[in-house]
Amino acid sequence: MTATQRSTGSDDGKAQLPTRSRRRFSKALTLTALTAVIALLSGGIGLVFDLWPGLRPDPHTDRSSEAKILAVDRYVSRLD
Repeated sequence: MTATQRSTGSDDGKAQLPTRSRRRFSKALTLTALTAVIALLSGGIGLVFDLWPGLRPDPHTDRSSEAKILAVDRYVSRLD
């Protein structure tokens, strides 16, 4: 075997390995890119709410209720 045949034969074997690792790399890159986009969007929304607090949704912190006791009947069983 000559030196050129060895390099050609070894390149064919190496050509298959990068395609597998490239697939893994592209899946990992896609997941990483998606996570980065979500993080940038949520950070951007938080920054907008910090700069313009009037845009924040109402947190509904003002809650109230009323309760009145009309009558208490003593000595009444549950079956009545």
